[in-house]
Amino acid sequence: ATWNTTIKPLDLKFEALVRLLRNYGVLQSGNDYNGVRNVLRSFVLMGHSNVSSNASNAIDQFFTGVQMNDQLIQRLERSMEAATSGLEGTVRKGMLAPARALVKDASELYGLARKLSRQQALEWNDVTTSLLDDRAAAQVLTHCESLLISVNFLISKVVECRFRLRDLFQWIRGTGAAIKARGTAPDSVQRQNAKKRRVTDAINSRMVEYLSRFAEGESATVANISESLIGINLTKYFEEVSGNLPETRNNGPKSYSISKEIRSIEEKHTALFEQPRHFFSEDIKSMNFTIQARVDEVYRHFRVHSRKGIDRPTNSDEGYFLPHCEGQAIFCREWILVVSSCYHESRGDSEIHLHLLPISFVERQRAKAASFIPKYFTGRIVLPSGTKVRDLVFYGDTGNNSSTYSVGTGEEGRQAMGLVVDGEEDPELWLFKYDAMPFDAVEVVERSALELRRPSGGSFCEVECVPVEENDEWYYMEDDRNVLISKVRQLRSNNDEQGDIRLAMSGSRGISAICKGQRSVDLYDIEEDEEPQE
Repeated sequence: ATWNTTIKPLDLKFEALVRLLRNYGVLQSGNDYNGVRNVLRSFVLMGHSNVSSNASNAIDQFFTGVQMNDQLIQRLERSMEAATSGLEGTVRKGMLAPARALVKDASELYGLARKLSRQQALEWNDVTTSLLDDRAAAQVLTHCESLLISVNFLISKVVECRFRLRDLFQWIRGTGAAIKARGTAPDSVQRQNAKKRRVTDAINSRMVEYLSRFAEGESATVANISESLIGINLTKYFEEVSGNLPETRNNGPKSYSISKEIRSIEEKHTALFEQPRHFFSEDIKSMNFTIQARVDEVYRHFRVHSRKGIDRPTNSDEGYFLPHCEGQAIFCREWILVVSSCYHESRGDSEIHLHLLPISFVERQRAKAASFIPKYFTGRIVLPSGTKVRDLVFYGDTGNNSSTYSVGTGEEGRQAMGLVVDGEEDPELWLFKYDAMPFDAVEVVERSALELRRPSGGSFCEVECVPVEENDEWYYMEDDRNVLISKVRQLRSNNDEQGDIRLAMSGSRGISAICKGQRSVDLYDIEEDEEPQE
């Protein structure tokens, strides 16, 4: 809109010339801008000629008209110079700087996509699916670079347009003064003005060049007569786009309008960031699972948790979940843990069943079959006789702090399991670590549905949980393959509150909350006594 407003007054003046040429019979159509260019080029080369008297008379009448007054032309020249300079500054500030930033961000995104693609090619030999497609990122970078080239090309055209407008106004003033001085006395004011404003041969040569051919990279189709006379079509860089855009550019980036480049970048960005959605819809499959139970068993308090593991042996496994099966470590990058409490109605006691689902298994031969779990692991935690579980939750810290912008170290923090059980008088809070317990491997046969079998028991997948008080000599003992040491905290009794007891725990903050009924919430500091006393 700024450029159209700038060029409009000059268009109005030259439209008067088009009407005169059409009235004199020189032009057949009012939109024949090439005809106007040819007439003015002949006039610049030959001046007033009797060979083309109609064209010469029309031009003489145009330059002697009141709209071509020298003071009006000077005012128009100053206003157009200021507007064109402002347009150049706006393009540099509002388009060049963002285009450079866009290229920088797109190059970093392309580098990240290539790194992820190469890293995945090394880890998964025959898997090519990635959250960021490096080819789509390369297309985004190409179109961003094309936008930067177009903006720089636009700036060069704006600068060139300023010089061409300066030559055009000097030629208009000099030619108008010469036509007005024709037939006057040698010492007249008109003669003196024409002498001072005489057009130099250099300006005449450049005007002939402007009127003979368009600038490099410009088409002969223009929107207005002023752009036709100076040989530069700036309007096309700002015009809105409709319809489909070209898909390929065989000879590298070319100059399109700025809106076309922005639309191309928007389409390529949409295709690039649609890749993660496509990845999740194609490569992540859902699986229904059920838990096998006996007649006298009632499963309660189902909880799901995630753990971070490692996919290869390292010097230290601290900070990661590394379960064991038959004495061998199980390497997997991501784990899903499903736990439930099993209540035996015949005996009146409870036990904990824990199932480990590997969701990024490292077996290379199963990389193509990543839509199902090849096998899972199960274990049983035996609680003391007569124990009744009121609630069960995981006590976990992923290692990330949600209150800051830090993404953490990638290692896990505190990990444990919390129980609320009925004590002799008041409810008790049990907290124990389960990383040291053994597990049994179960092969998965049915891929569409997963039935988590009941742990069969035995020395290799069964562990006993022993609750101890703080003053007990076992309180600070380390867990082993057969016994899990559970810390015990007596909970506050409240006989007025009725209903179930609900437990909530925060591993990152080290606290737990006991909800009794609808109005009572008790907070406990879990880590206040985790260090041994000397």
